[in-house]
Amino acid sequence: MRRFRTIAAVLLIACGLLAPAGSASAGRPRYAGYMFVYFTGEGTTDGEQVYFGLSQGNDPVRWREPSGRPALRSPLGTGGIRDPFVIRSPRGDRFYLIATDLRMYGRDDWDEAQRRGSRSIVVWESKDLVRWSEPRLVQLAPETAGHVWAPEAFYDPARGAYVVFWASTLYPAGDPGHTTESHNRMMYATTKDFRTFSEPKVWFDPGHSVIDSTVIRHDGQDAVVGGEGPLVFRSNTEHKWYLFIDEYGGRGYAPFETTDLNSGDWRPVANARLPGRPRHGTVLPVTRAEYHRLAAHYPGS
Repeated sequence: MRRFRTIAAVLLIACGLLAPAGSASAGRPRYAGYMFVYFTGEGTTDGEQVYFGLSQGNDPVRWREPSGRPALRSPLGTGGIRDPFVIRSPRGDRFYLIATDLRMYGRDDWDEAQRRGSRSIVVWESKDLVRWSEPRLVQLAPETAGHVWAPEAFYDPARGAYVVFWASTLYPAGDPGHTTESHNRMMYATTKDFRTFSEPKVWFDPGHSVIDSTVIRHDGQDAVVGGEGPLVFRSNTEHKWYLFIDEYGGRGYAPFETTDLNSGDWRPVANARLPGRPRHGTVLPVTRAEYHRLAAHYPGS
C-alpha cells in the first residue's frame, strides 16, 4: 500500500499464531521457475487488476516481459485489485489468490480509503494456475474496521488451517462514522477453504500504523518483515533468499538477496530485470509442468 512505511520485525511464534514446525527444506518439491503475481498501480485504468509474470527459467531476477494485459479482473466491490497474494495448498493440488478490494484510480483520498473502505477481500481459486474460478468477495473485518489492506496467508499444520493476516484501522463501536483518529494494526483470522473465516483478532499492534507484513518459514519458525509491499521467497536452486521491496514513487520493486535470514544483511541485486511495472505482489515457485503451462497460456518475450 502507500500511506505507511513502518518497518517491524516479529516472530509469529512469539505472538502465539504458530507452533514450531520442521525444517523448511523437508519435502521441498523440485521447482523449475517462478510466477510473479502483482498489480501495476493506480496511474492507469487497468493498473489495479491482477498481472502475471514468469521468470526466465530458475533465475529469480530475470523475468519475461508479460503481454501487458491483466490476467484476472474483478468486477466486485470497488472494482479494483491491489496487493495480490497467491498460496499453494499443502497438498499442492489447489491455489488461492487473495487481494485487497481497493480502487484508487482517479482519486487521491487515502484518508477516506482507510476510514470507510472495503472490509472484504477478493478471492480466486485454481487447480493449475491457468484456469481460475470467478472471483468472490469475502468480508473479513468487523464493522469497527475502516478497511482491509494487503492480505496474505500461510498454512499452519498445527491448526490444519490457513492463517490469513492483513492491516485494518479499528474504531470504537460508538464511532460508526469512523471519525476519530486511529491507526493500522495487523489482524488475522483462520480458514480452511477461504470461504468461511474465524472471528478476526488483533495479531500485532505496536501503537502506531503497521501494514504490509509478510511471512516466510525458516528453521522451524517464521520471520516477518513489514514495509512497503515487501515479498520474501527462497531460491529454488541455492541456499539463498530474495527480498523485493516496492520503492513507491521511485524505481518500483528493488530486489535484495541474502544467504542468512537471521543476519538481517540484505544486499542489492545488480542488473535485475523484473516484469513490466510490478507493485506489491507475490513470487511463487512453480514446477516444470506449471511453468510450461503458464508460458503457453501467458506468452511474453
